[in-house]
Amino acid sequence: MDIISIEYSGSVDSVVWKSPVDFIPYGSQLIVREDMEVIFYKDGKCVALFIPGRYVLDAQAFPVLNTIFNQVTDNVEGFAGEFYFIKKSNAISAKWGTDTKISLFDPTSGVHVEIGASGDFTIRVNDSQKMLTKFINSVDSITQSQIFGGDKSFFRGLIMTNVKSMMAQTIKAAEINILEIDEHLIELSDTLKVRLNEVLAEYGLEMPVFVVARVITPTREEDPLFWKMKEQYSERFIKVKDEQIRNEVAQAEAVRKATEMKSEQQRKVMEAHGDADVIRILAQAEADRRIIEGKASAEVNTMLGAAGTGHAVQGVNPAIPMAAMETVKMTPASGWNCSCGKTGIDGNFCSNCGARKPENTAPATWNCACGKTGIDGNFCSNCGARKPE
Repeated sequence: MDIISIEYSGSVDSVVWKSPVDFIPYGSQLIVREDMEVIFYKDGKCVALFIPGRYVLDAQAFPVLNTIFNQVTDNVEGFAGEFYFIKKSNAISAKWGTDTKISLFDPTSGVHVEIGASGDFTIRVNDSQKMLTKFINSVDSITQSQIFGGDKSFFRGLIMTNVKSMMAQTIKAAEINILEIDEHLIELSDTLKVRLNEVLAEYGLEMPVFVVARVITPTREEDPLFWKMKEQYSERFIKVKDEQIRNEVAQAEAVRKATEMKSEQQRKVMEAHGDADVIRILAQAEADRRIIEGKASAEVNTMLGAAGTGHAVQGVNPAIPMAAMETVKMTPASGWNCSCGKTGIDGNFCSNCGARKPENTAPATWNCACGKTGIDGNFCSNCGARKPE
């Protein structure tokens, strides 16, 4: 008998395809594509599963045949059996929609509502042997449309019945407001996908993607009570939103006023500090001027006193005119004056009595930031501010 090659030649939309070859000569080849698995059936039992690859079907290259088929010497040419090719990698994409309304009570209002739903999903074979076992006695091949196509498809009724039941249960359990259901489509999709996969696992199938794309609520003519509830909800939502906006505006206005008050206070503080600095500088300049004038007056008085008693004063002529005296009075003397009477000392010690040069002392009075100057107490008599440290 001629050696043959067994490989897939079914239609593009086939999910399960049975090879027409039912007697396989020894030495024949089995070719399994990357996206498939092959199950070999004999006497109504799954004998072997072949993953993608190329196989030589003889007792030498494939010793398991001797055990499986229990070959005898009266047939040395080959063996009988059935090869089923199952596509696994390509998922079937399909659209779904409820054929009848889903009846439920809105969890938030208690109103009876009938809704519809639609969306998309993908489905594929997950367990080849389990899938084939369910349908081996029904058909030789299974197409995509037979899995989920028309009303007579294998899984349309199963899937849609579970979708309607599970959707009503999920909405009730999660207490989803029907009027806000569009916000929960992802939640519904994820929950339903998990529960549908639990059902499909029994048939060797899985649903990688399940999407609830749209939930259809009743029209005004179909359910006036639902629309009344919808209008009341809309009015309440608008009122809540308006109140929220008013509160946000009030808060923003309060923040603005607080910011303005803080800025004004900062400005006043800065201005007060600026005025205080100016007052302090002017007061210091006035104090310096008085000290200088005081020193000059002391020197002139000393010289005049010496001239009046007939004593000669170094560097001073008793006959100096008054105009010249005024000039001397306005000219600050250099050096410092000692309490013993010695004047114009330019060193750190008095050459007459040896006294040390006195340290400069700060004015006994202070100036306040409010503008009050020459304060000799610990508190300002104008504003009550405490004397700075």
